[in-house]
Amino acid sequence: MLVWICLAAYVATTDGMLYPQESETREVVSLDGIWKFKWDKNHEGFSDIWFSKELQNWTSMPVPSSFNDIPVSSSLRDYVGWVWYQRSFYAPTAWLKHNLRVFIRLGSVHYAANVWLKGELVTSHRGGALPFQGEVTQIVNYGGENIVTVAANNTLSQHTIPQGTVLHTNNTKR
Repeated sequence: MLVWICLAAYVATTDGMLYPQESETREVVSLDGIWKFKWDKNHEGFSDIWFSKELQNWTSMPVPSSFNDIPVSSSLRDYVGWVWYQRSFYAPTAWLKHNLRVFIRLGSVHYAANVWLKGELVTSHRGGALPFQGEVTQIVNYGGENIVTVAANNTLSQHTIPQGTVLHTNNTKR
């Protein structure tokens, strides 16, 4: 999961997003690093509204990474379902003074994701390896702390596995 906060006086909000580049009119703040992480093995994250409060009983998880590749525990390595990521960031008042638009952009989340800022749903996405973003200009706590929560689901189905075919051949010269 890759996450950036993007600030811009003007940002095109198209589905074919390019990687945000810092410039005179755009500040890019990376949220890469260590995030709070909690796997939802009891399926209680949504009903207990984990997105509206600080995660409890969490572990540290580097972002970007695949949580299935990090642990030595086979139970988490082989886990399929909802997991939760959370971290905070500071938003300077200069962002508000300069009338900038603020976006949270995720480089990819496999396969489904919901993103909240301060408990308010910013965006949802389905699609594995594609970037997506949500505007948070009206939600950001300028001059203070902001908590971003991401719920991600890696469940595979006939709709989430890339479609294709496997060709078996008896040609041993390949």
